Amino acid sequence: MPFAYHPGPKDGATRARRGAITTPRGRIETPAFMPVGTRASVTGMTPDDLHALGAEIILGNTYHLLLRPGPGLVREMGGLHRFMRWPGPILTDSGGFQIFSLSHDRVVSEEGARFRSYVDCSRQLLSPERSIEVQTALGSDVMMVLDVCLPSTAEPAAIREAMDRTHRWALRSLAARTDPEQALFAIVQGGLVPGLRADSARFLTQHAFDGFAIGGLAVGDTRTERFDVVGRTAELLPEDRPRYLMGVGTPPDLLEAIGHGVDMFDCVLPTTMAWQGTAFTSTGRVRLTRGEHRASQAPLDSRCGCATCRTYTRGYLHHLVKCKEPLGPRLLSIHNLHHYLELMREARAAIEAGTYGAFARAKLGELDRHEHDASRRPPGRRASSTSTATPTLAGSLEAGHPEPFDSAASGRYAQDGLRDAASAAARSRRASTATSTATLTPTPIPTSTDTPTDPPARPRFEIVTTSLGAAAVRDGEAGEVMHPVIGPDVESERLYVAQSRLRERLAPPGPRLVLLDVGLGAAANALAALRAAEALPAAGRALEIVSFERELGALALAVSAEGAARLSLDPASLAAARALLAHGRHESPRVLWRLVQGDLLETLPREQVRADVVFWDPFSPRANPALWTWAAFAAARARCGDAATLYTYSTATATRAALLLAGFFVGQGDPSGPKEQTTAAATDPALLARPLDARWLARLSRSSAPFPDDAPPDALDRIRKHPQFR
Repeated sequence: MPFAYHPGPKDGATRARRGAITTPRGRIETPAFMPVGTRASVTGMTPDDLHALGAEIILGNTYHLLLRPGPGLVREMGGLHRFMRWPGPILTDSGGFQIFSLSHDRVVSEEGARFRSYVDCSRQLLSPERSIEVQTALGSDVMMVLDVCLPSTAEPAAIREAMDRTHRWALRSLAARTDPEQALFAIVQGGLVPGLRADSARFLTQHAFDGFAIGGLAVGDTRTERFDVVGRTAELLPEDRPRYLMGVGTPPDLLEAIGHGVDMFDCVLPTTMAWQGTAFTSTGRVRLTRGEHRASQAPLDSRCGCATCRTYTRGYLHHLVKCKEPLGPRLLSIHNLHHYLELMREARAAIEAGTYGAFARAKLGELDRHEHDASRRPPGRRASSTSTATPTLAGSLEAGHPEPFDSAASGRYAQDGLRDAASAAARSRRASTATSTATLTPTPIPTSTDTPTDPPARPRFEIVTTSLGAAAVRDGEAGEVMHPVIGPDVESERLYVAQSRLRERLAPPGPRLVLLDVGLGAAANALAALRAAEALPAAGRALEIVSFERELGALALAVSAEGAARLSLDPASLAAARALLAHGRHESPRVLWRLVQGDLLETLPREQVRADVVFWDPFSPRANPALWTWAAFAAARARCGDAATLYTYSTATATRAALLLAGFFVGQGDPSGPKEQTTAAATDPALLARPLDARWLARLSRSSAPFPDDAPPDALDRIRKHPQFR
């Protein structure tokens, strides 16, 4: 049976549509979710598992299968279907996104992308023709053209150049196809510029592609921007061919996109989050790592009928996850994939019944704030008063159809982001807490209710008493406690202000000293620096504090009347912090304190400052791994001056490796409170009192977790060649 799309019923209140795709290996009911089998395996799942869950199509990764085991071997084994024993349809991506992610180790030209294999370090060329050749050898049912993927928030000129090259590569891919039974989808690019998206859709739909994908999203854009693009673009694609939104997303993402007329989805989240101990449920995400589940007899999701929820308790799943037993992620993967596939089944039924609008409203309303923000923006991002974005699905369901696409629109969107999924919520670090707490809630903050019978959830932020006897702010969402503002051993003073020699550096006359405060939280570190500066004679240097934060709930709690009393904020500190919260800045003759609100990986590269000191204090690597990566520290290094220092509480090998990869010199930091050692880094090795030496390098070679997740394949070799170890 040849590849074809068969349109079905449409919803009356949205653009959601029902349909089916026929392929030589089976039928796919749409809207459809494709589990991701990156290396010819959906992590931890057998083909029988996927079939039992109702999966009808899965996705394979051309880039990874090219490098291992190689297309020649897969062809010899009878193709990808026989190799992995999956009888149903397979879609293979082109490798374009993986090439995009190799920003430090690839060269893109008109010919294609040249890069070094992470398997054997061999030089590789992935051209449009090579991508189709590999996908042909794999024998997939749907192939994707090779495209050029940039951050969606890149400059319009760069987006235009990448889009034009994507069009040329698409035509080369089409010409390279040799098996007409393998469908070929084109990819609409154009970033966040409506006019470019319209140009891309107009160009590609003139050619004989079997379907069309919307690419280049969830790489820096907000949800509002993302679904403005999806809604406008989907409307320009042919009714008689499938529409595929690549790499997006969460359950609310899928609900939004279906309402805009998208048919196909893929995302690694169901299995990736399972291996991190997180489950998607009918009321939002549940983190099985949390101690609250330790003795729970409740099922993971009382509304779910999957084998995991029918058989196992949260207490048992918590035990497996904490023990790092592979069975835990496998059971959570079964549940998460069932959740996604069941969402598709429910969506299809609602479209057929003409009730998708009401269905989507109800579903979105049940999902917690980890997945769905009714304002349609991530926490910490202010909605623009001049926004021209089309209504989101939630708004459209109330007002009727979204507004039509204006093909003449070519306005520029805000250029603010590198990535969306790896964003920070607040800063914090772990500390023991007493059992009694005083709860303060300055503003209502929605929280998750994991089951309908759960008691009312505690507020996200609260004042607790640490084991050192000091009051501090606890973030219940992350399960971590921020540095006490005061106490018998003030960590902010010892770890950051004293260790950075801030007073000594501010005392003599000179230009303004710039301090980057990464992880504002309840402002303990920034206020410690502010107090130190204000106490010095007027003849010294002025201090500029640039505090980065996404979620301001902790600061709002700290400066409330009761919070200020519990945290013992002095009047001057309280006034400064309240000014920062209200106006985004506080200024005095000695100190300028600015707030930069949003995702650090988006905001930090835009700050035109040269830092002298960096206080690095976001959530721990366990709670917020995105801000302990090579990329994060490279962004910090790019903002540092020639004699800058960085201080952080983490002593993890991977943290120090990431700092070295980013170009810092790294050493042991001073003890601080309960920690016998911290980490210091500098742009000049002379600024380090105790630099890491060959003994640490030997330990790095033996470490079971030596590098951050985004480390390059040759990370160990790079660190060995670092000037610090020569």
